[in-house]
Amino acid sequence: MTAVQLPEVTADRVFAAIDAILEVLGSPETEAQRAALAAFNEGDSAKVKRLSSCNLADSYLRCLGYLVSAKNNPKLPTIDTLLSESARAAADLIKDRTLAKLSQELDRTLNT
Repeated sequence: MTAVQLPEVTADRVFAAIDAILEVLGSPETEAQRAALAAFNEGDSAKVKRLSSCNLADSYLRCLGYLVSAKNNPKLPTIDTLLSESARAAADLIKDRTLAKLSQELDRTLNT
């Protein structure tokens, strides 16, 4: 049985992953999301996490809540978990936005 050799997770790799997730996340749509993104860009982990904890159904804020920890400490032993959970939250956001858009379109086309 051969062992799988994984490359070292460097800060540069973490920041590249963060950039990719942020690109999928897109622009904030609510005031809380705008405030969290500003706090994220400033490295204010406490503010991002508070906004996330007070808006539990918001996948945008959940994503930033995970990402801010990765950004502020890319050498955490849990970095893989932080990145994968933030990526899942970004994917959930895209799903939620798509479902909302399709619901509006179906309502418009079927009920008007």
